[in-house]
Amino acid sequence: ADPSIQPPTVNNRDDFIAAVKKSGIVGLGGAGFPTYVKLGADKPLEIEELVINGAECEPFLTNDHALMLACPDEIIEGVKYIMRATGVNRAVIGVEDNKRDAICNLEKHLEGESGISVMPLKTKYPQGGEKVLVYHTTGKVIGEGKLPIDVGCVVCNCSTIAAIGKYLKTGMPLVERCITVDGGAVKEPKNVIVPIGTSIKDVFEFCGGFLGDPAKVLYGGPMMGIAIYSVDDPILKNTNAILAFNEKESKEYKTLKTKSYEVNVNKGLTVNQQEDKSKNNDIRHIKLGNKDLQPAYNFCIFSIWYWLMYIFIAILFVAFVYQFNKH
Repeated sequence: ADPSIQPPTVNNRDDFIAAVKKSGIVGLGGAGFPTYVKLGADKPLEIEELVINGAECEPFLTNDHALMLACPDEIIEGVKYIMRATGVNRAVIGVEDNKRDAICNLEKHLEGESGISVMPLKTKYPQGGEKVLVYHTTGKVIGEGKLPIDVGCVVCNCSTIAAIGKYLKTGMPLVERCITVDGGAVKEPKNVIVPIGTSIKDVFEFCGGFLGDPAKVLYGGPMMGIAIYSVDDPILKNTNAILAFNEKESKEYKTLKTKSYEVNVNKGLTVNQQEDKSKNNDIRHIKLGNKDLQPAYNFCIFSIWYWLMYIFIAILFVAFVYQFNKH
C-alpha cells in the first residue's frame, strides 16, 4: 500500500466538503455533476432529507444492484458521513422492488441504525429520475423548473455515496468504478471494476470480446445513453455501463428512442403532471433487455394524427378553391 494515501481528517462540514472535492467524486449515476457542489460547496444548504438513488431503472444496467449486494457497508458509511456533516436527520435509500436481495441486504446491514431507511419502489421507468424518486420516497413534489434542494432534498446515486464512504475510510480517490458490460453482442456480459481511463475496447476484450460485429455501442443505458463511435474511447468517471447491441437489439433501440420522446420531454414536468398525462394517453409497452418500459406517450401515434389533420385541412382548402373558381 502507498503510505502517502491516508484517510482525510474530517472534523466539521467544511472539512467534509473539502475532502469530497479532493476525492474527485462526481455523480456516478451518469450525470457526472461534482458531488461537493451538490452538497453545498458555496454555502450550507437547508437539507431536510437525503435521498439515495438505488432504483437503477435503465434496462441492462445492474452495476448499482451489484454494489448494493457486495458493498452495503460503504453505502451506509457514506450516508452517515453526509448526515453528520450536513446535519440531516433522515435518509432514505430508494430501490426498485425487482432487487429484493439488495433491499434485504441493505436492511440487514441497517439493523440498529436510526434515521436511515430502505424504501422498495415499483419497477417502472423512469423511477430513478430525480423528481419521480423524490416524490415516491418523500411525498414531496418538485415544481416545474425546480431542483430537489428547493423542497429540502439532496439526491445522490448509491455508487456516489459508496465512493464517499470508501474515500473517507481509505483516502483512495476516485480512480476506478464498477460498470455493467452487456448487450447481445458481448460474449461474457458482467459487472466489472474498471480503472478510469481504460479503453472501452480493453473492457470488452476482458469480457470475452464480441460474438459478432456489434450494430450499436453505447455509453450508459438504452434510454439515456449515447452512441460510441470508437471503442478506443475511454471509460469516464460517469460511465456506468457500456453496451454492445446486436442487429435485433439495435432495431429495438431505435424504436425505443422514438417512443421515449415524450418521456424525455416530461422531465420538466412535476410528477403529478407526468402521471396525469400517462393516465390520459395511449401507453405503449416496450420490451428491451429484461425491463418493461412504459413511455408516457405513444409519440408515433401522435405524429400520425398530426399529419392526418394537415391532410384533412389541405383537402378542405382545395375543395374551397375549386368551388370558388367554379362560381
